Amino acid sequence: RVESVDLPKTGASSKENADPADEVDTSSLGKPPRDQAAHDDLQRRRWAKIEDLQRRLDALAPNLRARGQFDALTGELEGADASLSTARDAARDAGRAFERVKGARAGAFNACFDVVAATLSDTYRDVTRSARHPAGGAASLHALDAAEPYLGGVSFHATPPAKRFCEISQLSGGERTLASLALLFALHAYHPAPFMIMDEVDAALDNVNVAKLAAFVKRKTRDLQIISVSLKDQFYTEAAALVGIAKDRTRRASVPFSLDLEAYA
Repeated sequence: RVESVDLPKTGASSKENADPADEVDTSSLGKPPRDQAAHDDLQRRRWAKIEDLQRRLDALAPNLRARGQFDALTGELEGADASLSTARDAARDAGRAFERVKGARAGAFNACFDVVAATLSDTYRDVTRSARHPAGGAASLHALDAAEPYLGGVSFHATPPAKRFCEISQLSGGERTLASLALLFALHAYHPAPFMIMDEVDAALDNVNVAKLAAFVKRKTRDLQIISVSLKDQFYTEAAALVGIAKDRTRRASVPFSLDLEAYA
């Protein structure tokens, strides 16, 4: 029956009771075109806009595997960071070990060098003194590199009696021999040995220096046994005993012999 159908009211009362969420905003639709030409122009502009957006989207060329590649690169970066951290720790440990070895090396060198440098002056004075120059000469030893003395070398200066200060390279052959022997005995003072063997150390010495060396070696034999090869009687006659080789005419051969010189002292 018609009278039982409820029809919506469009009056003022129905607008007042309407739900705002049910209303449709038609303001962005614009007014309908007045003619077909205007409608076609509007459509062309819309399709042009759509094509432009499509071109821009295609130009972006999105990489659908970017997430996986990013995760892979992230893993590689974490591995590289771990390797770098390990390498840094290893380099730090190696640096500490190097510094320990460097300090131990410098300590061992300085322990020997200080003793040798301190002993050299007295030893050279002793080996160069004589009745004419009872005070003897002077010698010094200096490290050229204070931080790493074992790398920079040393400077050896010797001043013979009645001569000026100079490096050992400027001395005569005999003077260099006495300076070298003084350094040898100074080194021996750091780690003393029970005996020493010298081979013709007096070969470049004149009679005056041979006498100085013989007197010095004789004084050293109080605490050290010295075996020396010499062809100069001025030197070997100061020895306690002689061991030599001579020709035996009766046997027609060279034979060794020994002679205790203390029996003739």
